Amino acid sequence: MGKGQAPYDMEEGDLIVVSTTVYGTKDAPRGWFKNLDNTLLTEGLRRVPLETGLYVLNEYDEQGDPCVGGLLMIHVDDLLWAGGTKMDSIMERVKAKYSFGSLDTNVFRYCGRMIEQTQAGVKVTCPELITRVRPIQLEPRRRGQRESPATESEKSQLRSVIGSLSWLARVCRPDLSYGVAKLQVSMTKPCVQDLLDANALVKYAGRTKDEGIFYEAGALDFKSAVIIAIQDASYAADFDRSTSGDKMGYRSQSGRLLCLADKSYATTLDGTLYPVEWHSTVIRRVCKSTLQAEALSLQLGANEAEHLRGVLHGLLVPMAKNNATQWMVEAQDGRRVVWVTDCYSLLSHLTNPTGTSVADKRLAIDLCSLRQELWRAEGEEVGDPLSRDRPPESPSTQLVWTTTDRMVADSLTKKIDDVQQSAMKDWNQYMATSFHANDHHVCWDRRFTWQLCCHPNFGPGGNENCWDDENTWARCCKQKETKAVATQATLAVAPPPAQEKALSPESEPSTYGLARVTSTVGSGASAPRITAVSGSFAQAPSQKGNPKCWSEGFSFELCCADEKSAGQCWTWPFSQGFCCLEPLPPRSPLQAGGLKEGVASATAGNRPRTSRCPHAASAEDAGLLACKLSLDEIGALFELPAIGSGDKASGWHDYLGNYERLLFHLPLSASVLEFGVRMGSSLAMWSEYFPYGTIVGMDKNLATFNTRGKPVLTAHGAFTRGNVYVMQANASDESGLAALSEVGFTDGFDVIVDDANHWAKDQIARFELYFPSVLRPGGVYLIEDVHIQAPFTADGNQVRSYLADLSAGAYLSPEILLGSHHIRASRKSSQDWRHKVEWVTFLRDMVAIGKSEDAS
Repeated sequence: MGKGQAPYDMEEGDLIVVSTTVYGTKDAPRGWFKNLDNTLLTEGLRRVPLETGLYVLNEYDEQGDPCVGGLLMIHVDDLLWAGGTKMDSIMERVKAKYSFGSLDTNVFRYCGRMIEQTQAGVKVTCPELITRVRPIQLEPRRRGQRESPATESEKSQLRSVIGSLSWLARVCRPDLSYGVAKLQVSMTKPCVQDLLDANALVKYAGRTKDEGIFYEAGALDFKSAVIIAIQDASYAADFDRSTSGDKMGYRSQSGRLLCLADKSYATTLDGTLYPVEWHSTVIRRVCKSTLQAEALSLQLGANEAEHLRGVLHGLLVPMAKNNATQWMVEAQDGRRVVWVTDCYSLLSHLTNPTGTSVADKRLAIDLCSLRQELWRAEGEEVGDPLSRDRPPESPSTQLVWTTTDRMVADSLTKKIDDVQQSAMKDWNQYMATSFHANDHHVCWDRRFTWQLCCHPNFGPGGNENCWDDENTWARCCKQKETKAVATQATLAVAPPPAQEKALSPESEPSTYGLARVTSTVGSGASAPRITAVSGSFAQAPSQKGNPKCWSEGFSFELCCADEKSAGQCWTWPFSQGFCCLEPLPPRSPLQAGGLKEGVASATAGNRPRTSRCPHAASAEDAGLLACKLSLDEIGALFELPAIGSGDKASGWHDYLGNYERLLFHLPLSASVLEFGVRMGSSLAMWSEYFPYGTIVGMDKNLATFNTRGKPVLTAHGAFTRGNVYVMQANASDESGLAALSEVGFTDGFDVIVDDANHWAKDQIARFELYFPSVLRPGGVYLIEDVHIQAPFTADGNQVRSYLADLSAGAYLSPEILLGSHHIRASRKSSQDWRHKVEWVTFLRDMVAIGKSEDAS
């Protein structure tokens, strides 16, 4: 039968029933795919879930675990594969069945990409496509008419340029992504300036046509690799145009980079990244704050990371048709995902145990969905932040914060300067520039600063309490050692005396992880590291508002003076009312009535000592902070502008003025037990206020207490006296009592402070456990954060009601209310522990309970 002729036995008008696919018909592509798919499955390959064009050959390693023996990717009739000898033999049979036009290895072109494989790794570029992109032809006079609308011919050329550059940016040139995204928005009503921008982008791409992405060989272990989802957003950084060309409302841009990295990257944010996909897109919702823009960008990045996590799991484990949900849970448990953001307020909203509220309901829903992913424990489909105190200790999804200057997705959200763009010619080079050039390691945050760690007063090597394996003096200080020293504020950190010997941290191992906390910058009561300069504790006059709120990235000008940018500032415990108004002044030390002025003053012109120690027994006593400062002033010394880093002083909850009135009668050797440790600010305060006493902190999780291998506040001069101990135990049940007994704290404490979770049932349970047997006679039990404001109204009222009944003698009735339980009690009330309650005092947001002196 010749070309264009009918079969010999057919006549005009007869119909042909085709039993197979015929090239050129509508169903030919699907017929080809079904045929190839059947061949690959017959040869032992398997479809990868969530990616229909990807096939995997599974083998088993020496331990009997499944591994990847080969991969094959299909794009219509172009095949790309890699693997070992078994994969090679399979593809030999596939090649024998189908006629391939060409077969190349190591250096070849695949779907427009030039792929080069060497011993060093694999490089992906697109030089041929770039050379085919032609700039838009403009008459010379048009270059001066930048606001003039584009003609139909110019629009057609612009559309062609955008299409070519869009494909180029998507497959191998992330550095072009934002420029292309901006041009796509301009297509509504382009002007001459948009045409010039397009030509500039074409020119830049042409100059760098041989650049692309490089995947280093051997830098990644597939089994332990983590998924790094880096996302950024620029809030209201650009504007849309109407069809008439008028400027419309501002819009926000999302930039997202999805990579694979070594597992160490999750903690160091340093190392080699393997880019998998990247996006620069307009956020299609109106954003009212930076927080909202960052949250929406994070949500997009989180969805993309979950898809990649499923694909990687599918390379090893087939998806069960009848149990896809369980398969996805196993995927989440088996591969770690790290979200990276430079928005600190977003980090606070998503990880804060107490939860936060936002005015925008849609934003609140978005934040809740992200919290559920972060708080998911192993085996759960979604997390439940309402049922646990904090995110899991070893989460499968983690959110970390980085500084804006190290945010590698920043160039996907806004135009960058020529120097940055030149460094980004090769994306892997950009990664190296962002993470290694000048070693831009994140040394400084709300707890560690250059002045605290690198100040020349500390001598060679800086403040040794700041350093660990990742954060060293050479890495964090050396580059800035020639810079001028910043002017010291009225509160300063005194360097350690040269003759003092460093203390070696001691530990006393036990089941409950008791550890003695010490600092390596001084010894004994005579060497307090934090001292008052010229006796003044006023903040520097240049700091407006509440100085406790401001740190790197947050300032009065940003958060209080600029309403447009203020949205990113406010997250618990920071608020506009708290930060933008002047705080309460520090409370002065109490003085006992009748104290003579001559006794109170150490020397003429100096600030008087507190009347807790009017007659200093020795020069050592005279140097104690407890003999110079009020409890409120001592507490303020150890507060940092970070959540969980001290909130008792007058600038925050203002508890300490009342505490000093309640504890003024106790000696300098009084002992303190506190529930809830966090960063240890309160323990450091008690250590100075009771310098000869024993201070014990108990917490279910000490993760926030230790940073860089040591307590956070040692770098700020805390714990120099060696009288602070921390232990990991649950204070809300009897295991906490057992922990105290096991480590030898059996003599009781003069003060017990409850600053653990603020749920009524737990606050009451802890009181009933520790007040009767652990608090010494004459001691004081303090319960903090007994709030009556929303959302803690119910818990606060329940605790206050319970203690009001207790103080009113309700225990004399036959039936006693104990928390949420009713128990029977005989009328032998004189033997009941409740008779040990001498007084109950209700103060703002806290309650104090005194124990009688004759209690036994």
